[in-house]
Amino acid sequence: ARMAADHLLDPGPRDFLILAQKAEGTDRAAQRLYGFSEAIRARGIALGPERIIQAPWSIVEGHQVMREVIAAGDVPEAVLCSNDYLAM
Repeated sequence: ARMAADHLLDPGPRDFLILAQKAEGTDRAAQRLYGFSEAIRARGIALGPERIIQAPWSIVEGHQVMREVIAAGDVPEAVLCSNDYLAM
Protein backbone atom coordinates (compact mmCIF):
# COMPACT_ATOMS: atom_id res chain seq x y z
CA ALA A 1 0.00 0.00 0.00
CA ARG A 2 2.82 2.35 0.81
CA MET A 3 4.47 1.74 -2.59
CA ALA A 4 1.16 2.47 -4.35
CA ALA A 5 0.73 5.68 -2.38
CA ASP A 6 4.33 6.73 -3.07
CA HIS A 7 3.76 6.18 -6.79
CA LEU A 8 0.67 8.37 -6.70
CA LEU A 9 2.40 11.01 -4.59
CA ASP A 10 5.30 11.50 -7.02
CA PRO A 11 3.31 13.73 -9.45
CA GLY A 12 2.36 15.94 -6.53
CA PRO A 13 -1.32 15.68 -5.50
CA ARG A 14 -1.79 17.22 -2.06
CA ASP A 15 -5.45 16.47 -1.28
CA PHE A 16 -6.25 12.80 -0.75
CA LEU A 17 -9.12 10.59 0.21
CA ILE A 18 -8.48 7.07 1.41
CA LEU A 19 -11.34 4.68 0.73
CA ALA A 20 -10.48 1.55 2.66
CA GLN A 21 -12.05 -1.74 3.52
CA LYS A 22 -13.13 -1.78 7.15
CA ALA A 23 -9.93 -2.61 9.02
CA GLU A 24 -11.50 -4.05 12.15
CA GLY A 25 -10.98 -7.79 12.26
CA THR A 26 -8.68 -8.05 9.24
CA ASP A 27 -4.97 -7.44 9.56
CA ARG A 28 -4.43 -7.07 5.79
CA ALA A 29 -6.96 -4.24 5.51
CA ALA A 30 -5.45 -2.59 8.59
CA GLN A 31 -1.95 -2.79 7.10
CA ARG A 32 -3.09 -1.31 3.78
CA LEU A 33 -4.75 1.58 5.58
CA TYR A 34 -1.63 2.13 7.68
CA GLY A 35 0.62 2.03 4.58
CA PHE A 36 -1.46 4.59 2.71
CA SER A 37 -1.67 6.90 5.72
CA GLU A 38 2.02 6.72 6.52
CA ALA A 39 3.10 7.40 2.93
CA ILE A 40 0.96 10.52 2.83
CA ARG A 41 2.06 11.75 6.26
CA ALA A 42 5.73 11.04 5.44
CA ARG A 43 5.45 13.67 2.71
CA GLY A 44 4.15 16.22 5.19
CA ILE A 45 0.60 16.15 3.85
CA ALA A 46 -2.14 16.63 6.43
CA LEU A 47 -4.73 13.87 6.36
CA GLY A 48 -7.71 14.59 8.56
CA PRO A 49 -10.00 11.84 9.81
CA GLU A 50 -12.71 12.98 7.40
CA ARG A 51 -10.39 11.95 4.57
CA ILE A 52 -10.23 8.33 5.69
CA ILE A 53 -13.44 6.47 4.91
CA GLN A 54 -13.82 2.82 5.78
CA ALA A 55 -16.56 0.89 4.03
CA PRO A 56 -17.62 -2.72 3.52
CA TRP A 57 -15.71 -4.50 0.80
CA SER A 58 -17.94 -4.18 -2.28
CA ILE A 59 -18.37 -2.37 -5.57
CA VAL A 60 -21.73 -1.01 -4.44
CA GLU A 61 -20.26 0.48 -1.25
CA GLY A 62 -17.36 2.10 -3.11
CA HIS A 63 -19.80 3.63 -5.59
CA GLN A 64 -22.04 4.95 -2.83
CA VAL A 65 -19.16 6.52 -0.89
CA MET A 66 -17.85 8.31 -3.97
CA ARG A 67 -21.34 9.56 -4.88
CA GLU A 68 -21.60 11.06 -1.40
CA VAL A 69 -18.15 12.66 -1.64
CA ILE A 70 -18.96 14.19 -5.02
CA ALA A 71 -22.39 15.38 -3.87
CA ALA A 72 -20.80 17.10 -0.87
CA GLY A 73 -18.63 19.10 -3.29
CA ASP A 74 -15.37 18.36 -1.50
CA VAL A 75 -13.74 16.26 -4.22
CA PRO A 76 -10.09 15.35 -3.52
CA GLU A 77 -7.31 15.44 -6.10
CA ALA A 78 -6.66 11.72 -5.63
CA VAL A 79 -8.36 8.71 -4.10
CA LEU A 80 -6.49 5.70 -2.75
CA CYS A 81 -8.64 2.57 -2.58
CA SER A 82 -7.54 -0.39 -0.53
CA ASN A 83 -8.94 -3.03 -2.89
CA ASP A 84 -10.24 -3.45 -6.43
CA TYR A 85 -13.86 -3.81 -5.36
CA LEU A 86 -13.94 -0.39 -3.73
CA ALA A 87 -12.00 1.13 -6.64
CA MET A 88 -14.43 -0.13 -9.26
